[in-house]
Amino acid sequence: MKKKRRQRNTINFSLAVGIALVSAVLLFVFVGLFYTPYDPMEMSMTLKNKAPSLSHPFGTDYLGRDILSPNLKTLNLYAYKLDSYYANIDSLASYFKANMDL
Repeated sequence: MKKKRRQRNTINFSLAVGIALVSAVLLFVFVGLFYTPYDPMEMSMTLKNKAPSLSHPFGTDYLGRDILSPNLKTLNLYAYKLDSYYANIDSLASYFKANMDL
């Protein structure tokens, strides 16, 4: 008589990576709503082309602007546009009573 093998509860590796990446982007979006460490357009010629550090995690550009703050603001704008895009698609689908696969 053969022993029954115990089936493990495993999660697909690709699913785990996907969930982690989406969670990271959503975290940046929510953090960017309430907190940006510096003004995205503030220039400082003494800080130009600095490497990443604790005060500027993504470093600074050639005009001394922080790289992280504009990225946080852009993610918020992108999330808003993406949300409105899907809302428009949903309203069109319900208007025409059609099933749309995105």
